[in-house]
Amino acid sequence: CSIHLAALSDTERYDGLVGFWTDVYGYKMSCMRNPILEEASVEVVPPEHVVSNSVQVLDLDINTCTVADTEFASDFVLEISRDCELTAIVGYFDTFFDLLHPAVFSTGPSSTPTHWKQTVFYLPEKVPLVEGQKVEGRMVCKRMKTDARGIKVAITLDGKNYRYTVD
Repeated sequence: CSIHLAALSDTERYDGLVGFWTDVYGYKMSCMRNPILEEASVEVVPPEHVVSNSVQVLDLDINTCTVADTEFASDFVLEISRDCELTAIVGYFDTFFDLLHPAVFSTGPSSTPTHWKQTVFYLPEKVPLVEGQKVEGRMVCKRMKTDARGIKVAITLDGKNYRYTVD
């Protein structure tokens, strides 16, 4: 099983989810913005909004891995495929079955949607990018002590740190 990340530019979704709180029917409710940003969003990502290569940040052998193996840190570089505004980082997993007839199961944006969808880590501000630009990053995942299924994720992009909860 492998975990992958890519850059996402979906300004319409971003404005509807994150920007919405600046004017809610005439009321400023920006205090709701941070809780939205701190929790990763599980949703189907249209593949046309992926604006970089996909990078693998973890490879697990499901036959031999332990719970401790799900805590990891990985550096990555995303190469941007078009001029855009970066709104999020999207994560997904692929699973490989080494059987008599090998099979691959992907939850990536370019694959048939599953109930796992993709995990979207929205940024607090849109970041303008140009085609060919390289975005350096680091992802750190730690298990939550209070939630057996939850994880804390820290993503660093070009020196800026972002923290998320996935549960």
